[in-house]
Amino acid sequence: MRALLGEGKILHWGMSEAAADTVRRAHRVCPVTALQSQYSIWWREPEEDIMPMLEEEGIGFVTFSPLGKGYLAGAFNARTRFAEGDVRNIFPRFSPENMAANQPIVDAIQAMSDRKGVTPSHIAIA
Repeated sequence: MRALLGEGKILHWGMSEAAADTVRRAHRVCPVTALQSQYSIWWREPEEDIMPMLEEEGIGFVTFSPLGKGYLAGAFNARTRFAEGDVRNIFPRFSPENMAANQPIVDAIQAMSDRKGVTPSHIAIA
């Protein structure tokens, strides 16, 4: 990346789903512009190590799946089953039992969005 930057072939570069120490190591070799990681109401882990490191290093953050692949937007509910080949079938979060356990979160988002007169997506992202 440093060579490509030096040759003017790229202006910026970023990483995806990397650990804080990996980003920091890469940043020392060639400044990283942004890191993309999963972040939503369901997945707050980046707040622990990633976000403090990014702030310290001056690296941007790009959220991946802020709507939980549609679930937090109210696109489906605990009774929804996905078609064969749908990527959500491989994630434990979308197993029938976990969807049922998570439905109260989605219901709370829906109730709040109804009170505020906005969509569930607005609330989940806010």
